Amino acid sequence: MRKDIRDGPQSGLAQYVFVNRVPDAARRSRFGVLTYGWPAHRMYERLCWSLMIRRMLGRSFNRGTVRVGIESASIIRESYQSHGARILAEANDDVPYFPEAVRLLDPQRVRDVTGMLANGRRCPGRAIEDREAWQRLNRWEGFRRLPDEAAALLEEPLLVLTEDIYLDHSRTGTEEVYSHFNRTTRVRFTKLVLAECMESEGRFLEGIHESIRAVCAEPTWVHAYHDITLRNWRGEAIEIDLSSSTMGYRLAVADFFLGDRLDPDVRNLVRGEVRRRIEEPFEAMLDGAKLNINQDAPFTWLELTHNWNAVCLANVVGTVMALSGDVERQARFVAGSERYILNFLEGFGDDGACREGLNYWNFGFSHFLLLSETLWHATAGEIDLMGDERVREIAQFGARMEIMPGAYPAFADCQVEVSPITDVMRYVSRRFGLGMTQWEAAEPETTSLPFAACFGFTDPAGRGSNDTAMADELALRSWFEDAGMYVGRGATDAVEISTAFKGGNNQEPHNHNDLGSFVVALGGRILLTDPGSEHYTSRTFGPNRYESKVLNSYGHSVPRVAGTLQSAGRDIIAQVVGRGFSREEDWVQYDLRPAYDVDGLLLLTRRFSFSRKGTGRLVVQDEIRFANADRFETALITFDQWRHVSENSIEVFDKSNAISVLMRCDGGTLAISAEQIDENVRAPSRPTRIAISVEKPVTHAVVEMVIEPRS
Repeated sequence: MRKDIRDGPQSGLAQYVFVNRVPDAARRSRFGVLTYGWPAHRMYERLCWSLMIRRMLGRSFNRGTVRVGIESASIIRESYQSHGARILAEANDDVPYFPEAVRLLDPQRVRDVTGMLANGRRCPGRAIEDREAWQRLNRWEGFRRLPDEAAALLEEPLLVLTEDIYLDHSRTGTEEVYSHFNRTTRVRFTKLVLAECMESEGRFLEGIHESIRAVCAEPTWVHAYHDITLRNWRGEAIEIDLSSSTMGYRLAVADFFLGDRLDPDVRNLVRGEVRRRIEEPFEAMLDGAKLNINQDAPFTWLELTHNWNAVCLANVVGTVMALSGDVERQARFVAGSERYILNFLEGFGDDGACREGLNYWNFGFSHFLLLSETLWHATAGEIDLMGDERVREIAQFGARMEIMPGAYPAFADCQVEVSPITDVMRYVSRRFGLGMTQWEAAEPETTSLPFAACFGFTDPAGRGSNDTAMADELALRSWFEDAGMYVGRGATDAVEISTAFKGGNNQEPHNHNDLGSFVVALGGRILLTDPGSEHYTSRTFGPNRYESKVLNSYGHSVPRVAGTLQSAGRDIIAQVVGRGFSREEDWVQYDLRPAYDVDGLLLLTRRFSFSRKGTGRLVVQDEIRFANADRFETALITFDQWRHVSENSIEVFDKSNAISVLMRCDGGTLAISAEQIDENVRAPSRPTRIAISVEKPVTHAVVEMVIEPRS
């Protein structure tokens, strides 16, 4: 049982209210104090009316999956602008626990945290004077190479932010120019700092000073992609986004590592700019200030349930802990972070799946770990975010998404060659005793100062209980119940193929319209694939997002029905209508009919059957039924070569491996064609869409693809 207490009145601040539609007697027994100044029955009517309106508008506030209907538990987000209503509700287990709305911090909690900080470390890293700690990093080749790499960087002129670079996005709608500047200058700074810490001879300090002065002279640290109105660039606003908070954290860790090796005027410059750009705006956010970054309406990432929440919180709190000597401010930031990081966790279902895809699990969850490690050290272990019962499942998402060694599906906005971050996998394996020895022995990252500080010098082993059950489950499959997502692997080395497929809904974070899509891997590579993300443009997160053929369903291995692509929306769901798992075979069946706005579409199911017999086989079976005869087509996506083998079979192959696809149609004949998808994807080449079409309109058909290694 969880209890959620909303202290009020908090006029003008969003509140989350629990409502349960149960008989009056039961309702009275479950709600202690229901109102503050309003009759109970009037409050209840208001909430139910609000719920009905929001459902009609299609606005849901869910915990990763739509499982809560009008006749069960629901949550309504209300903004009380004038009456300052106070709701106290006790939520039973059948009532979902929803995000923390912005409200004033509890002064007593701030005082408690202040006491905790007296015994902790302000940064998990080690200062340059701790030569023994830094010399231990010499066992890693990447760290040993840093001085030579940094010396080479000093031979190149420092790239400085100009108006042409920053405004390129607003002029062209693309992000490549600013992102190139960002990557180039930030990686340079990181390598210079780490190289100086490894060598400790002073030869990189001048370059570090130059980089710091250039960064502090930039009109804004907000990413050009997020400063759509250019308010930050023009100095009309100082807001915190992913980029600006990362810059603050980077500077703070550099100051912590190098200390008095930096010139006093440079250290003062860093403190002044971080205070102005990060600390003061965050103080205002804790007091209720909203942001307008990339939005028509104000919001605050404190309340978001995706990567922005964890990334910005970790960066801001890590910054103030490493740099500021103001213990009261540190305590406020820590108290705020431990409250609002709960919103990030609420973005995951009980299965731990990240709907944003593996790339954004890397991004968001890595920063959750940075925040957790920072708070654990700052409070001498009294605040341990990893102790939340939900974290164990979320932490295993990276490992559970592995189809076969080194291969991961690029669902949602991912790069095609996506893989988990080494430091993250090592950390969670050590913390939870997962026994992932290949990750624990892997080379650590050298591209992030916060990562070096939080992961380079500490070992979380022994802080939590061990969990060895993961190994058995990973041997065969990963099933994400809330996400409706499956990863299937062979039971023995004889099984050569593995697969992954997904359901979910078509309004997930970084959503693609891809219900029922799948990938197949062979020989360590994914031959039948998901195209992954496009390079971001002004179209990507705007109203025309699904014009992109790799974001809409055209670029995915899913049907096209009566010439119609899948619709977008939270109520566009691939319902799991059946599944069965065994050592020999797994199967999952989805109802895809809600994904297509087609009159007369009576039935559309997709059944996946993954057999572990022999060398392995995946069967994808679609059944379609129309009221009146219409067209049906499905597709395969690949970055590799393909060829016809016979009228109803093809092969998809690379230099070493080949997959055979045999197609059958009960109710019609099939035609096979292909075209390259001309979108700017994050991959070395454009993907190919292989269309498998029923030649003539049908009222009923069963189309089956049998996919197995070429014999």
